[in-house]
Amino acid sequence: MLNHKYKQIIYNNAFVKNYKRMWPYIKPFWFRGLISLLLAIPIGSMDALIALSLKPYMDMVMVEKSLQASWYIPVIIVIFTSIQGGLTYLSNYLNTWVGANITNRLKMDLYKKMLGFETEFFNKKNSGDIIFMFNNNADLACAGLLTNLKNFVQKFFTALSLSFVLFYNSWQLAIVCIIILLLALMPMTTVKKKVKSVMDKSIAADSSLLTAYNETYAGNKTIISYNLSDYQRSKFQKVLDGVFNLKIKMLKRTRWLTPVMHIILSFGIGLAIWLGSVLILNGTITSGSFVSFLTALIMLYTPMKSIGSNYNAILMSFLAIERVFNIMDSVPQIQEKKMQSL
Repeated sequence: MLNHKYKQIIYNNAFVKNYKRMWPYIKPFWFRGLISLLLAIPIGSMDALIALSLKPYMDMVMVEKSLQASWYIPVIIVIFTSIQGGLTYLSNYLNTWVGANITNRLKMDLYKKMLGFETEFFNKKNSGDIIFMFNNNADLACAGLLTNLKNFVQKFFTALSLSFVLFYNSWQLAIVCIIILLLALMPMTTVKKKVKSVMDKSIAADSSLLTAYNETYAGNKTIISYNLSDYQRSKFQKVLDGVFNLKIKMLKRTRWLTPVMHIILSFGIGLAIWLGSVLILNGTITSGSFVSFLTALIMLYTPMKSIGSNYNAILMSFLAIERVFNIMDSVPQIQEKKMQSL
């Protein structure tokens, strides 16, 4: 009974549900997609090597005045950074290639679905709605599909490796900073409910904008003949004002997350500097350990500050996937009868 309950929780999870529905489109390109994700592991882990190398550099060069370490540690950093850069390029290339192919396959299926709808369906929609439903939704759904997963894997292993550096240098400081990090992630749980309602209205407004352009292009002779330019300008201005107001509303509901995380994480850095200074004076850690710890902490906190924007992008992608499959699951009112063979 308990296992069944956990399975239901997993299957109903938005992340699992959306990727499960997109799997038929991912499946033909799964191998390249998998390589792209696997490359994110060393890319994320190599960040810790730079922070870790600063401990022996500070202790041996700056404190003990050893000239031997002054040349080979920078060389090691350059070599690993170059490898990281090459792997990043390869991962981004594979990610873009797979993402573009998935988008094209999804657009083709949506186009086939569009051809099956009856005339009444198109009469109820304007041209902007049709373009957004069958084209833009596919772009939004696939744009962050692999990119978000790759970024998650990369940031997970970056956080894991940097956390190891934190605990390696000072477990006391590490515990305090990890608690601060968890507190900074808590506000993310409130964003989804605030986004969904505004997102639906934003889509309708963007569709109206596309419709205005299409109507002007198709009816330009009528507009000129009946001197409707002022009327069209006034109508278009209202559409622009609506789009602008919705963008501001979306900004108010989502962009507060990043600055809030900035403030919470800055407290963590400040607390780490104060507590680290106390531990150095007590002889608990060396100055090299503290510099290495502080570097790892800043490298860990920096991507965390932008995770609010990434989380918003993931929500937009998931909402687009839901809209796409609502279209795919819909049934036309008029079904074409298959020709029976004579």
